[in-house]
Amino acid sequence: MAAYAALVSLAQTLENFILDGRRQMLVVSPQQNLQISAHESVSVNPDVTSEVATLCQNLEKSIQQYHLQIDDADDHFASLQQKITLMLQVFDKFPQRVTNLEAIICTTANHVETTIEILSTELLQETLRIKGEYNMLLATNRMFAVFEEYFAGMMKVMDFNKSSTPTKLPYGNNISGQQRLFGLDQHLSEITNRLLSHMTKVQILPIVGMGGIGKTSLARAAFDLPAIASSFDILRWVNVSQGFSAKSILLAILDDRSSDGMNTSIIDLGVKINQLLYHRRYLIVLDDIWDLDAWDEVQKFLREDENRSRVVLTTRDENLARYAKPSGFIHHMQFMNDETSWSLLKYRVFGEEPCPLELTEIGQRIAKGCGGLPLAVVVVAGILRNISLDCDSWEKIAQDVNEAVETSDDHFLEILALSYQHLPHYLRPCFLYISAFPKGYDIPISFLLKLWVAEGFLKANYKSKDVEETAYEFFQELVSRNLIIAIKKRYNGKIKLCQMHDLLRDLCIRKTQEEKFFQHNHVLGEDITFTRRASFHTDAFIQFMSEQKLLNFRTALCFCDHQNLLPWLEDCSLLRVLDASRFPSERFPRSYCHLRFLALSWTPQKGVFGIPSNIYKLKNLDSLILKDGSSWGVEGKYLIIPAEIWKLPKLRHLYVYPHCELSNPPNISFLANLRTLSKIRNLHFTEEIVQMVPNLQKLVVFYWIDLAKDTWSDFYFSNLCRLSHLEYLKLVFPFRGYDPEWCKMNPLLKDLNFPSSLKVLKFEGGAARASWEDMTRLTGWLPNLQVLKFANLALSGDVWETGEDDYQSLKVLEIWASDIKCWWSESSDPFPCLEHLVLIACPCLTELPDGFGYISTLKSITIDDRQEAIVNWAKQIKEEQSDVGNISLRVIVHKLADMMEDKEPESRKSKLSKIIDFNTGGDNDLMKMIIASLMTDDIDGLRRIGSLMSSDLQTRKMQDGHDHV
Repeated sequence: MAAYAALVSLAQTLENFILDGRRQMLVVSPQQNLQISAHESVSVNPDVTSEVATLCQNLEKSIQQYHLQIDDADDHFASLQQKITLMLQVFDKFPQRVTNLEAIICTTANHVETTIEILSTELLQETLRIKGEYNMLLATNRMFAVFEEYFAGMMKVMDFNKSSTPTKLPYGNNISGQQRLFGLDQHLSEITNRLLSHMTKVQILPIVGMGGIGKTSLARAAFDLPAIASSFDILRWVNVSQGFSAKSILLAILDDRSSDGMNTSIIDLGVKINQLLYHRRYLIVLDDIWDLDAWDEVQKFLREDENRSRVVLTTRDENLARYAKPSGFIHHMQFMNDETSWSLLKYRVFGEEPCPLELTEIGQRIAKGCGGLPLAVVVVAGILRNISLDCDSWEKIAQDVNEAVETSDDHFLEILALSYQHLPHYLRPCFLYISAFPKGYDIPISFLLKLWVAEGFLKANYKSKDVEETAYEFFQELVSRNLIIAIKKRYNGKIKLCQMHDLLRDLCIRKTQEEKFFQHNHVLGEDITFTRRASFHTDAFIQFMSEQKLLNFRTALCFCDHQNLLPWLEDCSLLRVLDASRFPSERFPRSYCHLRFLALSWTPQKGVFGIPSNIYKLKNLDSLILKDGSSWGVEGKYLIIPAEIWKLPKLRHLYVYPHCELSNPPNISFLANLRTLSKIRNLHFTEEIVQMVPNLQKLVVFYWIDLAKDTWSDFYFSNLCRLSHLEYLKLVFPFRGYDPEWCKMNPLLKDLNFPSSLKVLKFEGGAARASWEDMTRLTGWLPNLQVLKFANLALSGDVWETGEDDYQSLKVLEIWASDIKCWWSESSDPFPCLEHLVLIACPCLTELPDGFGYISTLKSITIDDRQEAIVNWAKQIKEEQSDVGNISLRVIVHKLADMMEDKEPESRKSKLSKIIDFNTGGDNDLMKMIIASLMTDDIDGLRRIGSLMSSDLQTRKMQDGHDHV
């Protein structure tokens, strides 16, 4: 895995080196020391380690001895790229055969990459001295040529054409007797009903879940039921597992245990199976199936006699399940809750006897520590059965359940490790990278994907595909293999937050240590000289690392106070990824020319943090994230991002917070790669700026305007439509005690035009007060619009009327905190694609459109209980939907009064804000007034908010959000 990641990273570094125009003849002084590291200490044959040392020595000699003409540079770079491509193809075609070569490949690739990056650093810093013409290109090429010669020799030794060893016959028909199940009763009932259903055609029933979650137990429980045994003529249980042989699986179905069976051709075996199953009702269980090939080899011989035969698959891979069952039923296993885990643990330890009272509380903590994984509960129960039944002994287990499980049962780790071993090489670095996050951490997906991209170990399947599309596909594949748990999803079905099960994370950490992929802590006696990545969770580890000299260090992810770490990082000239966003930084770090990902936090109250003008030196920067490190920002204190930011050619994502304002771009600048510009303050859509970000896809802007000086026309909103790739737009106009007369004189929507590419539009804030009619005219026609949100009195007027052809593609509609009275639609079939409707804090709304009862796509309606007319309307819609067959429509009613039960005012406000997600962008006063009106049923008070004339409101504060991740 580490070798594969190193090769992909090297390929990208080499490509960047070429694209950056480095193919000129490079000159260095023979006396100059490029500080190329000595060979890495790896667990391979001593001759191999010696070979790496020789390669490094040859490289340094090459710098001093060889000269290459400019005309030859292209050939040498092409040759180098071809060799890297060859190595990656070997990994793809023979993933199980390169294990012995990984250390030497990883070491060599890392050294070549380091050499190129050091050279790039010297060039960018213009520190190379011209004393003779010595070329670096030949040096790297010669180094890799020696490696290729060594690798070719190793390939000759390995017989890639040798057929795999025949797999042991996977017989498993002698199933053990029925055992008591916990938490599977409903699952068992569902599987049994499908096995015995009256559907005549062969039914495929996949059972999907992570290793140890109980897939096999569930399948066996159903298989052993007397009702099942008496309903089928032929029952076969086949243990497939990873080392499957198609022939052995077919022999297991035939129940052929003879030694001659393996000499029979697959075609002949298929004929025998066809004869065996002829007009006989069969149930075949393929347990622990991993590969599509296994299913393909079996399913083509299964007869379809329309006699209610069934095939059950248990697998960890949802993609495989969907391949076998393209549509219809897939049974997903769920983690046990704490109560069920405790019941299983008690039963496994005490049988039918009660648990001693003094051990109950500790036992419940132990059960909870198993993370809902049945196999972990069974393993820890075995430990508890063999130790003293006293509080001290059990407390030692409770302190670290994971360690107890892992150290007591090697078989348990082997079961989990199977998932890793079966991963293709391109997914392994992605999987191991997740271990860098703390235990139980909700990982933002977009943040994780940007880290993967910055690391450079993603290999796109197609040249034209966006690298972040590839990253999300890799992530989805890990989810489908049940290695990652989805915690929260967006409306469009994409995952927003994820976690990794604690036991899988521990396995991950072990693998990262074995492969020297990530450093999580210091192990006494461990050589960390060549560490490239580290995740910092403790001050002690930061202190230890800050005392080391690591020339190859590339990645620092900080989850604790990092102030003592940043000075040490100043010496890590090859730094590629720095995430220091969770604790405020006192200053901006030095300009690392290889930096691709930078996330920082700052505190506006201190006023000492600044972005230097030499930020343009971060030529490789892909993502820049600047967070407000305080809980609430301070109005009047904000960062000015220097104009040099426009000189970063590779910048794709710029996330800042509402206190950051962009300087006007210099005359010559062009951010062609910029995809995201989020939470900028007072952005002017001048013709120059629009032209400089032609590929912008996501834009979030906050407007804090001075009514005495500014007008909406100053911001050139009419140019928005020229952003032809824009898909996500959020405009926030915080409530500032605006003057209604000023709004009439400066209609916001007069010049506003939206691009037809828009998919998501969020329009928020009381300072806008645009009319419903104008907004419908501007947005109703948008052909790609799927999500529309209006919040915090953003629109004014009593009536919203939508037309026959408006919002034809809309899937999500949200209206928060509005004083609208009537919502009409002239169409009998409004919003034909709508899936989710949210109406929160709209107490004046009493008339709603007809026709929602017949929207076949509708999945949920979310409202609050202070809106009696809306509640009654939603109930009527649910009845109408039920009448037409949509029984899955959910009506979610939030009880706002329940949020007021806490005695602490701040806690009440916090809880209510979670339900009413005002996203006010600084409208703290507005939120207070709306909450007060809602909780006292003061509808007139809410309407008065829309026409307030107040100029001396208290300084607003903006809550720091996490939309950037």
